[in-house]
Amino acid sequence: MRRLALATVAVALGCGGGGKGQSGAPESPSPAADESQVPGVTAAVFRRLGRLAAGDPLPFVGTMVFADGPGDTTIAILALSLENRSLTFEREPSAYVARYRVDVNVKPVTGAPVDVGREETVRVATLQETSRTDESVLFQQTFRLLPGKTQVAVAVRDVSSGLEGRAEREYEVPAFGPGTTTDPILTYQAQGRGRPEDPLNLVLNPRGTAGFGGDTVLAYIEGYAFPRPRTLPFEVRNDQDSVIYRDSLRFRGGRPVESQVIRLAPDSLVLGEMRVAVGAGPEARQTTALVSFTPAWLVTSYDQMVSLLRYFGPNPWLD
Repeated sequence: MRRLALATVAVALGCGGGGKGQSGAPESPSPAADESQVPGVTAAVFRRLGRLAAGDPLPFVGTMVFADGPGDTTIAILALSLENRSLTFEREPSAYVARYRVDVNVKPVTGAPVDVGREETVRVATLQETSRTDESVLFQQTFRLLPGKTQVAVAVRDVSSGLEGRAEREYEVPAFGPGTTTDPILTYQAQGRGRPEDPLNLVLNPRGTAGFGGDTVLAYIEGYAFPRPRTLPFEVRNDQDSVIYRDSLRFRGGRPVESQVIRLAPDSLVLGEMRVAVGAGPEARQTTALVSFTPAWLVTSYDQMVSLLRYFGPNPWLD
């Protein structure tokens, strides 16, 4: 089970609060690999998948998702994913501690920008945990925005070293009318709600990644004010545009908000890019996940996986 340090900050039209989290169990360091042989899951890869992504000196990956909000607003959740090894940890009596700061600028085409800055703390129990190379820290922030084009700029800075990563992306903040749905939202945890005024309680999967044969992919969808029962198709396609899974979602109708969760079990995943789409035709909503043997390298074939074994050294078990 993947354990994460989660910092969640809620902002409503520029006002909000924050929290602190801790990362979980230690993990053995990964062996170094030759980038000329196995392509890394780089910032460029994530940008192509529609993510916010920054490279060295402080890499992070982020995403922004949208759902219906109260009145004429849209709820937007920004989520960032970091690795422990990107932060500078200092020894304290009972733990190793790192501090990082996130500054977010949300600038709509019309209207005043929203600036939010928060400093968060990560505490781990062992020195080994400070070098984790997997997704070990999550940061989330919620906004209420008006529909329309919006530029989002994010800076993440390690407080101790001063190293900083930056990324920005333009989003089209949608308006949700009766009979519409959200895009499939990739999550680790999801709790449904009954009204647009209710909080949207999600723990997002910012990278949209899953381990082949081990992880279940969760995609959360909300539907709004269907006047009567309605069935919407959903399908999963691979990067060759072949359908690998197809089913449908059934909405009862007559409710302000209806929530659905698509669970893709490990045996239904395929290596590489995987598109999850809900609906049909021009109204279809979709998102992309990335399935690999390892979160650190873009290992999407058995040949690539076997090639990595040479970094483990002589061992009769490998034979």
